[in-house]
Amino acid sequence: MKHLIVPFIVLAVFFTSCKAKEISTQQTDNSLQINKTALSSGKVSHKYRETGCKTVIIVSSTDEPLVLIPSQDLQDKFDKDGLEIRFNYRPLRIKNPAGCSVGIPAELSDISIK
Repeated sequence: MKHLIVPFIVLAVFFTSCKAKEISTQQTDNSLQINKTALSSGKVSHKYRETGCKTVIIVSSTDEPLVLIPSQDLQDKFDKDGLEIRFNYRPLRIKNPAGCSVGIPAELSDISIK
């Protein structure tokens, strides 16, 4: 009987200590609102097409501009050289397209004309 009590206690402690953490919907809603209001702005550019990049987005900053390579082709209404757009982006951990040595690949969302 002693041999059964010890494993039972160990299992009871293990199962009571492993609880999933609940995420409140209020926290999730707040983070979505922050992401939607914090849009980046940039300019569509075709200046790197000769080197192998299709379309890039140049995000101006005070120090050095950030060049984003969209992972998906932009819609025709947004794929115009020099067009100012607003968007959210998420950097991706994928290789640059062949021949494209500038910028970083990114997933763009919530794209609109500025």
